[in-house]
Amino acid sequence: RFYNGENTKQNFEKAYESFKKAAELGDPASQRYLGLLLFHGKGCLKNRNDAGAWLRSAASKGDLEAKRILSTFSHLFDN
Repeated sequence: RFYNGENTKQNFEKAYESFKKAAELGDPASQRYLGLLLFHGKGCLKNRNDAGAWLRSAASKGDLEAKRILSTFSHLFDN
């Protein structure tokens, strides 16, 4: 909800904190969103290495959007 500003003011810092907690518990969608926040540096410092790692984790759990992002933009992530 903080990511999109649904029923609250958009807040990328809070979105980062929420997605990080859920991502660490293994939620693939949260891992994808965390990767995107890290990639763009929204709510956190930009870190493409960590972004790629979270997107790869989400993709390995079957997240189709994470797979698409990695396939389309693979040249932007360090392995």
